[in-house]
Amino acid sequence: VKELERFLKDPSKPIILAICRAEPKKNIRSLIKAFGESKKLQEIANLVLILGTRDKISELEDDDGKCQVLTQTLVMIDDYNLYDHVAYPKTHTKKDAEELYRYAAWSKGVFVNVAHFEPFGLTILEAAASGLPCIATRNGGPAEILPKLRNGILVDPTETQEISDAAIALLTDPKKWEKVSTNGLKGIKQFSWQGHARTYLRHVTHAVARFNKPVNLIDGDYYTPKDTKHLFVTDIDSTLINDIKALKLIQHIIHTKKIGFGVATGRSVESALDVLTEAGVGEELNFLITSVGTEIHYKGGTVKDELWVKHISDGWNAECIRQVLDHTDTLVRQPDENHRQFKLSYFLNGEIAQQRGAEVLIDEIRTKLLQERLDFKIVYSHNSCVDIIPSRAGKGLALRYLCVRWNFPLENVYTAGDSGNDSDMLEGGLKGIVVGN
Repeated sequence: VKELERFLKDPSKPIILAICRAEPKKNIRSLIKAFGESKKLQEIANLVLILGTRDKISELEDDDGKCQVLTQTLVMIDDYNLYDHVAYPKTHTKKDAEELYRYAAWSKGVFVNVAHFEPFGLTILEAAASGLPCIATRNGGPAEILPKLRNGILVDPTETQEISDAAIALLTDPKKWEKVSTNGLKGIKQFSWQGHARTYLRHVTHAVARFNKPVNLIDGDYYTPKDTKHLFVTDIDSTLINDIKALKLIQHIIHTKKIGFGVATGRSVESALDVLTEAGVGEELNFLITSVGTEIHYKGGTVKDELWVKHISDGWNAECIRQVLDHTDTLVRQPDENHRQFKLSYFLNGEIAQQRGAEVLIDEIRTKLLQERLDFKIVYSHNSCVDIIPSRAGKGLALRYLCVRWNFPLENVYTAGDSGNDSDMLEGGLKGIVVGN
């Protein structure tokens, strides 16, 4: 806390506190802009930015955008002439962070998290436990946490005026500040392990009551690969079929070692069968996971797993997603043959992606869909392809579903892939092989 004093002309003012990693998706830029464009905020509060630990910005590698964010932060502070109003210490410890939450609460300040998308929002809980009111992104976990805690205000992270208005509303109304501070201190008990267990059991009890007859998912005879203790599952393009000699060796090993064999691909089942047939792959194939894990087929593609379809369809609304995405300039719709019932396919606009960065564009797409409260998962691959699929779908989830259905141990499954749409089947207990093409 004493470290902050050397940055601030009047350390006694309330603190607007942000604690996060220096990453583009954390959207620190919008917070600085909101503060820099509001003379009122500058009069009544100080801004404190805790952006991880660093040494020299000039010596940072910028693979994750950290150098870019820190440089942009310093430039914006200079552009808005925020010296004496903003603190940005270079290092902090876990104990420092705990002290900062308490100090910000003591100063009658607020905590701000305006990430483009926040998967959970642990910092919101940490602030609440200190009695510090929050201003948080409405995209992701905070949209569920804040209504339960009633300890702050949700905002659109792209609207800087909305961010500054929320901060002013809390900082200038002592009664409102005290109320939301108290709400956070009382409500945080919901997020203890005991509270979580009670909530979980309540939801499970409700879910079980919805079904009159239990569904037995485990079925060892449902197109299960016979007489094998191991499965090998691979992507097709640039992984299985681009080296004839290696493919023949794989087929020989599968046959002689009696290994179950399947493919997991972004292609449709029809397209997958065409290229596999041309490559001489067919008889040894036990199953196909196709269309980025939204379809599962058996018996050479002739039998579709309808239970998987039912599982992933819950909450899926392809038409609403199309309405949101078909008119955005950051995406180019792929030809109709690349679209399926549970897969919508686009290309990133290459020119815009080069100017602004692919990660920023993907975050914006995610934000648009979240704002409409749609069920989805974004799969980005090959530096240009964007597939939108149900949240329950994906190559890795489809493979895990098969292992549950067949009662097959995950540790006996080997997977191979080379791109972003393979990532979820290369991790999480599976023996993943990343092809070095």
